[in-house]
Amino acid sequence: YIPSLCATFTFPQSLGILGGKPGASTYIVGVQDEQAIYLDPHEVQP
Repeated sequence: YIPSLCATFTFPQSLGILGGKPGASTYIVGVQDEQAIYLDPHEVQP
């Protein structure tokens, strides 16, 4: 699914991807070298 994930972020309208399961969630904000850059909304960021 990595090529599809990378393609999603080529669109200027893309703001990210929200996903997860009960008790855990992630917000994927971009990709670099086929690795996802994500935030955990449950952790405090400085």
